[in-house]
Amino acid sequence: MFNARCPRCYRLELTTWDETYYHVPWTWKILTGIGAKKVRCKACRHNFISFRLVKGKKKWVNVDDSVVPVVETSIDLASVDVAARKDPQIP
Repeated sequence: MFNARCPRCYRLELTTWDETYYHVPWTWKILTGIGAKKVRCKACRHNFISFRLVKGKKKWVNVDDSVVPVVETSIDLASVDVAARKDPQIP
């Protein structure tokens, strides 16, 4: 009830945003100067300002539990046999 919500979708999953990447109206600059917080909705990507507390404020990081981390592997190109390629169109 006392936490900030997105004015478009009413969600509580909010992050912060930086003024350097967005055009900010002069009224918002005045309000942030007196204490309003710059808030961005993670779901609908709407930027707004709010004087309310932000519940569980997080940095802008895309964290998804269903995604498996990518493991990078290196291949030694000297050990690849060019004559053993199956696709003749690749030089």
